[in-house]
Amino acid sequence: MCRILCGQGYHEICTLSFYADSDLDFLRIPADAPERNVLRIRNPISANLAIMRPLLAPSMMNIVVENLKKGNNEGRIFEISNIYVPREGGELPDERPHLGFAAFGDREDFFTVKGTVEALGKALGLDFDVERATDVPWLHPGIAAYVLCEGERIGCFGKLANEVTGELKLHKDAKSNHKIFLGEIDYPTMMSHMAASFRYRPLSVFPSVIRDLALTVSEETPCGDLMHEIARACPKVSDVELFDIYRGEQVGEGRKSMAFKITFEADDKPLLPEELDKYIKKILGNLKFKLGAEIR
Repeated sequence: MCRILCGQGYHEICTLSFYADSDLDFLRIPADAPERNVLRIRNPISANLAIMRPLLAPSMMNIVVENLKKGNNEGRIFEISNIYVPREGGELPDERPHLGFAAFGDREDFFTVKGTVEALGKALGLDFDVERATDVPWLHPGIAAYVLCEGERIGCFGKLANEVTGELKLHKDAKSNHKIFLGEIDYPTMMSHMAASFRYRPLSVFPSVIRDLALTVSEETPCGDLMHEIARACPKVSDVELFDIYRGEQVGEGRKSMAFKITFEADDKPLLPEELDKYIKKILGNLKFKLGAEIR
């Protein structure tokens, strides 16, 4: 996993397993949230190291802030480490590995981080879906998503909430300071969906074919739903990538246009133009029936 993330431009970090209640306060964690059930240190060496961490997100954010304060205006970091969940009866805590990751800088956006999540799933042989998240307190409700594997939520990622970013002690005029993305995945839950062994699949000797498809949908339709349905409609689709979003008079009020690059690939023979036309027709029919999408 470390190799996968390093291949995506991330650098591995190692942070302390302790922080303070104020770190949870800063991320707007509600008082009754499960993350507030923490393991407290009886004799902490500092008030800033008083609890065992229930999340990696505060650790990720603190490292990003330190980098920005020292003039490093872009970067990608990750950590695979334990969080600590208290158990009843005085037993030792549940030490549960989590994957935390962060990306910051002018070139980062929701889709670059989403690409990281998708690349991770693909490399592990897992099919990840995303679902819009509006209730993660430290993430912007319009730029955040849950990560799902076989319908089960295994984590989340998104842009740091504006209220949190606004309270960081950073230069207000630096654009990069306002583009901080955090993510966290429950490692054991993710790994429980992996097959017992990987099967080698050789690269196809036949060239892949790319077709662009522009669709108009209602403003409320998430991009992830379209990508998921495109992939489901045709087994020859090996990749779907969003490359443009347009809103304007040409597509009508309350609608948006989304353009995708769709890659088709076959293992047994070259794909013929008439076959591709058939696949596109099937995809369009599926999208119209399920999401009300129209070709632009």
